[in-house]
Amino acid sequence: MQEVQVFDVDGTLTFNKQDAPDCLPAYETYAYWTLLSKRFCSDHAALQQTVEAWDRAMQTTPDTEKDASSFSMMDKTVRELLSADANAEKMQAIAERITDEFLVRGAIQIDAIKYLNSCLQRNIICVLTTGSYLDGLRGFVAYLVKAGHLTHSNNLLLNGAVVDWKAKRLLLANVGHFKTQNLKNTLTEHGINQPWFSRAFGDDPMINDRGILALPYQQEKHGESFVIKAVCNLDEQFDPRYQRISWAEIIAC
Repeated sequence: MQEVQVFDVDGTLTFNKQDAPDCLPAYETYAYWTLLSKRFCSDHAALQQTVEAWDRAMQTTPDTEKDASSFSMMDKTVRELLSADANAEKMQAIAERITDEFLVRGAIQIDAIKYLNSCLQRNIICVLTTGSYLDGLRGFVAYLVKAGHLTHSNNLLLNGAVVDWKAKRLLLANVGHFKTQNLKNTLTEHGINQPWFSRAFGDDPMINDRGILALPYQQEKHGESFVIKAVCNLDEQFDPRYQRISWAEIIAC
């Protein structure tokens, strides 16, 4: 068996808007999907309306249909709202610029990156997973490596939403059950057929990170799950086996 640790990105390796110092007043959110989508969308009002309509629908959509609803919203955004010049290279480049500004302004959880480096140095397979664009995640990682914060490693695997930019359609969403299935498929593609999920990290245990946080407890030898302290999970009554903790506390252990 090979040891694997899983990391959510937005709100886990970065700060959520409400948790970070007020250091990026130009951004109403720190979420990569929204920031990247707006960069390639000339009609910001239409994008906002699409997201708000999806958010309202999600309040009444049965749990079994929520992942499909998220897929449809993201696919509609790619097909109807993003400009024709959107492509993998440009998406990665914009994500690098955002990550640069996040680093300068303190929106990256540096202790989280230090912990990630320590895992890679111990040859632990680490999977970064996001509901945002995979090409954006590649930009996030590339800039952290370029800036000297993250060590390049073949043990670092990436999962995100996959887009066929030429055809302008979403191929793979990376939310809900898609997120855990894509993760397992990625591990298999890299020859990791018997993973042991020793740790999983997320900030949203009730919705976005529910699946990955459950992984360490879906195996005979249990691992650990950590909910990174954030305003969004302050009052949530999540699985009592999960530890609510900060990266500074993890580093200090």
